[in-house]
Amino acid sequence: GTLDLMVRSLSSFLISRGIGHGDKVAILLPNSLEFITSFFSVASLGAVSLPLNVAYKAEEIRFYVSDSRVKLLITEERLKSIAEKVTDGLGISIIVVRGDKKGWSYLDSNKHPYIKVLIQPSDDALYLYSTGSTGRPKRVARTHFNLTALADNHTQTVGLTDKDRVLFTVPLAHTYGFGNFISAVKVGASIYVLERFNRNKVADLIERESITIFPAVPFMLNVMAVTYSSKPRDFSSLKLVISAGAPLSRQTFFKFHERFGVYPRQLYGSTETGVISINLSQDIENNFDSVGLPVKNVEVKIFREDGNE
Repeated sequence: GTLDLMVRSLSSFLISRGIGHGDKVAILLPNSLEFITSFFSVASLGAVSLPLNVAYKAEEIRFYVSDSRVKLLITEERLKSIAEKVTDGLGISIIVVRGDKKGWSYLDSNKHPYIKVLIQPSDDALYLYSTGSTGRPKRVARTHFNLTALADNHTQTVGLTDKDRVLFTVPLAHTYGFGNFISAVKVGASIYVLERFNRNKVADLIERESITIFPAVPFMLNVMAVTYSSKPRDFSSLKLVISAGAPLSRQTFFKFHERFGVYPRQLYGSTETGVISINLSQDIENNFDSVGLPVKNVEVKIFREDGNE
């Protein structure tokens, strides 16, 4: 309910700044409640979100916002100077929604109107950039239907429910983090966000909040299991640790289980498609290096270079 109030309040603010159906809005924010609010506010107007990883270099961001014809950029006070630099001369407005000098706060709003916008499932909701294989990054558009279908495919495959608690330290601005985030919201799971990876904070949160699902990358799992010695941890609440973004080494796989009692499961996806497959094998010890079977409603075919299946 509180999130709904925040979304409607920010949506109203965005309307006052001239944002409407089909407009492109960049979101330059770390993992945060403000990132989540911004995405849903933009989506509720029929506008298109362009999430930007705060770790991107300035020249990268400038290319993305220019190529996407962004009209407005949402950021935080700490990143405002970078936002001004990358939008200089492009005619892009900037609003600050996080920090001490916010241009918007849902607490300041006396009314939270319901936004009435006609949105089709085929309307674009999200832009992401893929490094692709050649040249400059390619813009990938995801529709509202794409996002809900991805969420259904993923949650129905792994059994995600409203009882789950999902910890996000992988960037929500990246396809991997975003796909898991939208899936968690779709089923009403609880979401915990960290701005950046910190092994102590991650371990503390898993224990204290009884986290059940932890999407990670191999580097994080390796730091926690192999290179990090600390007090014993109780990770018994974890039912699914997902590894994606790079191959998971044998050492990290077995060491993580040895220390925390749960095997990481490899997931495969792409910016162009979202999640494709996940390894939920019963015989995981002998199949740890596989990315598993396609998720529900996804088909995989392999083609030769000549185009033949």
